[in-house]
Amino acid sequence: MQGLRIGVLDQAWTAELTEDVAAGFTRAEKVLQDLGAILAPLSLRELAPGALRRPALLVIEAEGADALAEHLRQTPDAFSDSLKSMLAYGHDAPAERLVEARRRLAEAGLAVRQALEQVDLIASPTAPQTAFSFTDPVPVNQANLTMLANISGCPAITLPCGVAPSGLPLALQLIARPFGEANLLGAAQILENTWGRLLPPA
Repeated sequence: MQGLRIGVLDQAWTAELTEDVAAGFTRAEKVLQDLGAILAPLSLRELAPGALRRPALLVIEAEGADALAEHLRQTPDAFSDSLKSMLAYGHDAPAERLVEARRRLAEAGLAVRQALEQVDLIASPTAPQTAFSFTDPVPVNQANLTMLANISGCPAITLPCGVAPSGLPLALQLIARPFGEANLLGAAQILENTWGRLLPPA
């Protein structure tokens, strides 16, 4: 990884990290540097964490309603009430709202791709928190970091990078430029070889 430039997101994107995740990412940064990577601060000023949550969900709901329409008609009992409600919301969304949501996502995706012109990869924690219980509500910010690859159409990979004191795994996300899978998978393989198999404490 000698000389590989890796962008690290600024405080706006890391402010909501839990203490365990932040500490784990700091350790991962040190490993990247030890392997010869050059870490570069990266700002995505055009994007605010969480600002794209609602537009992205609206597009998912609308496209899901279209893709699942026949299944929903034939086997309505196979869908939970909450999912049916979301699909109905997307189905009934005004066209102008969908156009605006897609416009915002397209602009955000362009901003991510432009940021990747400055660096070879972007590194971040995979999620702001460790895994949560099935009985707990999904954290609203859970996809803030993984959405960057989704909205930009860029390849990404996530791999274990440590274990929190709680025994839950920590993960690192790497994002590459479009068609940059060779760099992405090469870097991931080097990191996996460095970290080995990570097991939770007994």
